[in-house]
Amino acid sequence: EKGISPRPKMSPPPPGTPAEVRRLRKRVSELEQTIAFRDKSLDDIEAELLAAYASLLAAADLGFETSKYEARVEELSTAATEHPERALRDQELRRAFVDEEVSGPASEALALIRGLVPSDLSSGGSVSVERLVDAGLPVKVAHRVSRTRALWLTRVHPDEIAKM
Repeated sequence: EKGISPRPKMSPPPPGTPAEVRRLRKRVSELEQTIAFRDKSLDDIEAELLAAYASLLAAADLGFETSKYEARVEELSTAATEHPERALRDQELRRAFVDEEVSGPASEALALIRGLVPSDLSSGGSVSVERLVDAGLPVKVAHRVSRTRALWLTRVHPDEIAKM
């Protein structure tokens, strides 16, 4: 066993060989594109992405080879996803959506339902249809409120619900 050395690992091609030159040129091109995308605004990249996607669809409809178009769409999509402005924009959109939903139709619906459900339900009060009708609810609504316990939660404080 002495004198036998393990097979050497394959070394990278020597600098200057055609394969190494092609690899380095490809890497430089990728880095240049990355730098170019950083200089563009997110709106510009998204506009380019839409145009590239339209080109891809047109090429597919005409029966052309689409691999180059797909690569461009993928490249622009990645650039848009990784753009620094993207996280801020997504956060603003989420905040606006939540604000609109919470202070908009959802809060109006909650107020309406809370008006229908008696306030003493959360303290274990009885929920008979007769009691609800006596409180002024139409018979069908009274039946629905007495049967649907999920509606009762509209009268429970959010902290209490979180403990359940």
